[in-house]
Amino acid sequence: MRSPVRALAALLAVLLFAAVLWLILALSRREAAAPGAPAPDVAGPTRPAAPSAHEAPQSAPADLAPPAPGMPQPQTTPGAAAQAPGKPAAPLGDEALAKAAPRVPDPRVRQSSDGKTVLQIPFDLSRQLHAPNARPEDDLGILTEIYRYYRKIHGEHPVAHGNRQIIDALAGENPRAIVMFDPDHPDRNRDGELLDRYGNPYFFHAISATVVDIVSAGPDGVRGTLDDTHSNPGAGAELKLRAEPALD
Repeated sequence: MRSPVRALAALLAVLLFAAVLWLILALSRREAAAPGAPAPDVAGPTRPAAPSAHEAPQSAPADLAPPAPGMPQPQTTPGAAAQAPGKPAAPLGDEALAKAAPRVPDPRVRQSSDGKTVLQIPFDLSRQLHAPNARPEDDLGILTEIYRYYRKIHGEHPVAHGNRQIIDALAGENPRAIVMFDPDHPDRNRDGELLDRYGNPYFFHAISATVVDIVSAGPDGVRGTLDDTHSNPGAGAELKLRAEPALD
């Protein structure tokens, strides 16, 4: 009786082993067939293949590749934090831009030897005053333009009385110490007055807060006669009419 029992037990053991083996194989195949499952790594890590003689080497990204020979090197601002490649830089404020921007001197403005600010355009105009080929009307046009610069900056005419005080104000003796007239102009007399091309002091008549009449007494040197020249002709019309002889 023992021999058939042993044979039956051995047969059951073989069948059980076969069933377990079949179950293991089925599970392995199901995992291999699942989508997105990584393939088993049996060959170890792979190494990139070396480029062949006919294959061009890949270049580094533009933001990481070193500049080509002869190209300018990238400049960095001292004290600035390193910027991650590909990340846009944060915008600079007005104050930071003002510090980073190069300071370019303005040719219209300069400093005099005594520390005053010189406006170059009206200053140069003052040096063209009484040019030999100019007319008295041109001289008054230059003085009127310099006056306009002064009024634009200070908001009013020079607060002064008399020729010398007005020219001093235009030449830098003003609240802002701004020079618009050459203080060493050759046509100023010993008293500091500015003379016209005939050698007579100019007369400055403030008509209003924004209008001034500058008068040259003309060749006869007498103000109020027919040879006078006015920067504001309407202001001098009444004086000219008074000077004209009555008609019979």
